Amino acid sequence: MTQNRMTLSEEKFIELYRPLPNELNDNASFDFGDGGCLYETYGAELEHIKLQSKSFVWTIIEGENSLVIMNGVYLVNRLGYLITAEPWQDDIHIEIELEKGDEE
Repeated sequence: MTQNRMTLSEEKFIELYRPLPNELNDNASFDFGDGGCLYETYGAELEHIKLQSKSFVWTIIEGENSLVIMNGVYLVNRLGYLITAEPWQDDIHIEIELEKGDEE
């Protein structure tokens, strides 16, 4: 299966996929305008992520010079997870590059 690649701006990501606030943690980081959206990589928050349909889950990954949001569940260099209101398609790899410091 061929996988297409797409890079989106943070604004376009928010517009198209609508990240949802973390319903388990009122103090979650990565507020895209409606409350903190970051789910932790352990405990009850990770268990909640595991219950979601994979096409609604995104991973925030720490790269060398920036933070990147990628569609899907990743383990390496992960900071946490996001859940969106809109699903992504299986045949596309999406990346959203964030500058470090955008998480607040």
